[in-house]
Amino acid sequence: MHEHYGYRLMHGKGRESGLVRCAEGTFFVQCRFLFPGNTYTLYRNSTKEAEKAADANGCLSFSCGNDGFFFLCGEKETPILWEETENNTGAFLARQLLQKSKPLPPTEEKKAPPAPPTSPASCEAPSAAPFPIEKATEASLPPPKEHYALRTPSSAPMAAVLPTLFWPPSLQNLPAVFARSTPFMPFPLPGFRCIKLPAPAPGIPYYVIGYKTQKSRVTSLLYALPGRPERPPAQLPGSRWKMGYWYTIRKVKDA
Repeated sequence: MHEHYGYRLMHGKGRESGLVRCAEGTFFVQCRFLFPGNTYTLYRNSTKEAEKAADANGCLSFSCGNDGFFFLCGEKETPILWEETENNTGAFLARQLLQKSKPLPPTEEKKAPPAPPTSPASCEAPSAAPFPIEKATEASLPPPKEHYALRTPSSAPMAAVLPTLFWPPSLQNLPAVFARSTPFMPFPLPGFRCIKLPAPAPGIPYYVIGYKTQKSRVTSLLYALPGRPERPPAQLPGSRWKMGYWYTIRKVKDA
C-alpha cells in the first residue's frame, strides 16, 4: 500500500476518493465525492467495520482501532473505493475479500443410495405390515391449506340474501337479457347498469340500454345510440348528445 506523507490514498473507478491516516493508534478513513444520503459499508480485510450514510456534501468518516486493507462498498455490495496496492490490484483484492466475508451456503445433505432391485420372490405382498399403522385422527391431521379469494373480504350481505329486484310487468323480458350480456358503459352514468345490444335497424351499429334502481325497484331506463352531434337520431326523439352518443332517460311506471 502506498503512503504519501503519512496518508494512504484510496482510489475508485469514478470521481470518488478517500484516504487512510493513523493518529495515536487509531486509523481514520475519510471519503468524499459520494452520493449524498446513500449508505456505504467500510470493510477492513474481510471484516465489516461500520455502515453509514453519506452527508449532504457526499462525505463520510470512519474510525477503526486496527490496521488492515480498507475498502468501501455501496448499497449493492460493490466496491466503490479501495486502497491501491503496489501492483495496482486493489480492486481485485477488494472483491476477493468481499467474497470471503459472505457466509457459505448450507451444504446439501447427501442423498441415500438407491435401494437394490428386489427379486421377483420379494415382490409378493407381505402377510403383515412391518410397523403398526394407526388411523389418523383429526388432531393428528395437518391443518387445511388456506384458500385465497380474489375478492377482498367484505361485511356486506351475500348476494343470495340480497332483496329481489322488482321489474314492472312490461319489462319482464329484460332481466334475462341483462343476465346474459356483458356490462358496457358508453360514458359515466352514476347509478346505471348498461349493456350493448345488436342494431335494431339498418345503419345503426348497435344500441345501449341501461337501468337504474331505487329501493329494489327499477325506476329509470336509458337508451343510447352512437352518432354525430349534428344529426340526432329519429329513433330517440328529444335525446341529448354526450361523448359520441345520443341518449334519453325515461321514468319507469310500476304498472
